[in-house]
Amino acid sequence: MTKVVLITGGTRGIGRALVDVYLRHGFAVATCSSNPENTRQLREAYPDEKKLYVATFDIQDGQAGRQFVKKVLDRWGTIQQYYFNSGICLDKSFSKMTSKHWQEVIAVNLTAAFDITQAVFEHMKAREGVILMSG
Repeated sequence: MTKVVLITGGTRGIGRALVDVYLRHGFAVATCSSNPENTRQLREAYPDEKKLYVATFDIQDGQAGRQFVKKVLDRWGTIQQYYFNSGICLDKSFSKMTSKHWQEVIAVNLTAAFDITQAVFEHMKAREGVILMSG
């Protein structure tokens, strides 16, 4: 049985390194990004890889995140490992942080983490699995 890992933010940085390592170790890998160019580049790096599923959507959209998890489960039937690796830092001092910036940080770093993790947890709770969060 193929082991499956879901990694958010897997098109660059730490997430991309995780995708590369897991594919080398034979895992099926599902990942996502809000940036179409980043998802295109990852697909081009692995043009014949059948164990890679890359989705493009705004992680702030809770329904899209839940649909992503559903598509992964429809495709492979399970998720054994999950890394929430998405996050943003709008590096501003308190006096320069606008309410809009604050809401964006909360939407990505907390609400999206909750939405996708809850969807994965609902699947994992009756099985064994690993959930890791980074930011």
